[in-house]
Amino acid sequence: MEDYRAFAPVTVLTSTPGMMVGIGTAYDAAKFILEEWPIDVDCPELEKKDV
Repeated sequence: MEDYRAFAPVTVLTSTPGMMVGIGTAYDAAKFILEEWPIDVDCPELEKKDV
């Protein structure tokens, strides 16, 4: 079965200095944003909300 959620992989820096991770699916991108994306106090759009 082919995964249509895959896309051209991108490499992003993690919160660990010098560490990078490859993201190649929508699932990987969502997981990275939820678990690794830095939350800046001046950026309310990125605040994690409880549903």
